[in-house]
Amino acid sequence: MSPAPHRQHGFTLLEILLSVALLSLVIALAYGSIRVAVQASRSGEALIERTEEARTTQQFLRRQLSQMLPTPYERLEDSGEETRFEGSADFIRFVAPMPGYLSRGGAHVQELALVRVRDGYQLEFRHAQLNGFDPVLGFDPEQEPVVLIDGISDAAFSFRRVEPEGGLSGWMAEWDEPQSLPLMLRLEIEFDSADQRSWPEFEVASLAASAGLGLGMGSGQLGRGGSMRRPPRPRDSQ
Repeated sequence: MSPAPHRQHGFTLLEILLSVALLSLVIALAYGSIRVAVQASRSGEALIERTEEARTTQQFLRRQLSQMLPTPYERLEDSGEETRFEGSADFIRFVAPMPGYLSRGGAHVQELALVRVRDGYQLEFRHAQLNGFDPVLGFDPEQEPVVLIDGISDAAFSFRRVEPEGGLSGWMAEWDEPQSLPLMLRLEIEFDSADQRSWPEFEVASLAASAGLGLGMGSGQLGRGGSMRRPPRPRDSQ
């Protein structure tokens, strides 16, 4: 009696469909995990980049503001008064040397302005060589300002000086002595609550003003004093 023929068992259609469904589920879960990981990595890189932007901006501002020069950029013909520094909660103008890698050397008239834009404020920087600068015409309108930092919800400049009796003043939102330089400057910046960036406390001393008073101090040696924070006046972007 011959042996019974060997039967080869295959997969049923139902088994194939279940296998395909399980494989698709595994692939979908793996893809979702990879996508979340990539998004988290990109978000982390963006935050690091934005944080580095704030740090770089502070380094640049500290260098420029600490090296302000007591050099006038405007002289009123009728009174002979000279303007060396202008400052308000949202605007400062001064003379300081520019780094050689950014422009021609020598003294430059420099301006920092908190400009109102659609999504808040942005900090803009302009400069022009002191030689030939016209305070009436201002900066070349064809020269686009450099945006140092954007996405700001609120910000303000403030200033300190030495009072006649010798004490250090509180922080002022308006500088009313254009013939002289402030002893210290502060820039406060706030971001939206959803923005994870931070702006470390920024206070800088004018080396020229300190030397003129015989202080020879850095910003950390002058004391912090009270805050006189005031909201900036809106400046529309031009």
